[in-house]
Amino acid sequence: MRLGVQKVTMPVATCEPGCYGDHEITWDSPAKDILANANNFAAFRWAAGVTLIVQIVFYAVQYDKTRGSRMKGCLLSPAETIEAQLNGSQLYLEGIVALLLAFTYATAMRDLGIATFFADALGETLTPTTLPTVTFILCSLFALSTGTSWGTMGVFFPIAFVLAQTVTKEPINSDAFTSELETTLAAVLGGAIWGDHCSPVSDTTILSAMSSQVPLWDHAKTQFPYAFVVGIYSILFGYLPAGAGAPGALMIIIGFFLIPVFHFGLSKIPNFGGPIEVYCPEVGECIGEGPRGVMNSIKKNFKKSSKSQEAAQEAAQKAAL
Repeated sequence: MRLGVQKVTMPVATCEPGCYGDHEITWDSPAKDILANANNFAAFRWAAGVTLIVQIVFYAVQYDKTRGSRMKGCLLSPAETIEAQLNGSQLYLEGIVALLLAFTYATAMRDLGIATFFADALGETLTPTTLPTVTFILCSLFALSTGTSWGTMGVFFPIAFVLAQTVTKEPINSDAFTSELETTLAAVLGGAIWGDHCSPVSDTTILSAMSSQVPLWDHAKTQFPYAFVVGIYSILFGYLPAGAGAPGALMIIIGFFLIPVFHFGLSKIPNFGGPIEVYCPEVGECIGEGPRGVMNSIKKNFKKSSKSQEAAQEAAQKAAL
């Protein structure tokens, strides 16, 4: 059973036998130890090489006898497959360079201790009410500038623990400290994810832009307004009330009703928001705005589908006669 598990996991993450720290890793080691000491980059290299070989074989065996010899009639010759691989990799060269620069920048920011500096500078001025909000903002800015959510969590988790204890001035086993720590850790998680989602140097943002083949900055700036509004909601209906001691369940219910009202108010601001016009290609013009336009589009598509089914039935009846 152990060998079977290892055979499945080894292509995912490779680990050569040897001594890793205090553990001696062999082929008979448990699967969890092998995965814990795996070399991810080696796994990627092996996966890329095996994929290339499989593609060469699959394209080569698909051939048409009428086109001549087997090699001339194959879907892609081995040389053509390799050439296509090289041409395709050029599309991601810009993204790969951006990723390398982003990783370098994030490492420099962490090594400079920017997060610790701000936490020390603001620690004495914080109160239990403002600590979650300030933590959320700091984590958001740090993740936005470094592009890493995991790195932000790793940096701010110990800082959040110390700040919660400093602000509450209560023992670690007290209810006040536990409540403040839970809210502050939630702010760390929320801010890290928010900043990573918006950051133009985030690996997820860069890879999303690469896979969609759109400019990186265009992709980043189009998602920022949505995330910014959500961040404001999180502060107004989440971290500020929670820091003041409001029940979390109550704030979820209040936010559930107030957020649509807030959206409606934003839609009334001239040149800022409002219902989106729905364009129908069948008519060649807009058929309504907002939910009304969506409903009109559904109705028109339903009518079109019904007419198509009726026409198909009539054609089938005529063919039967």
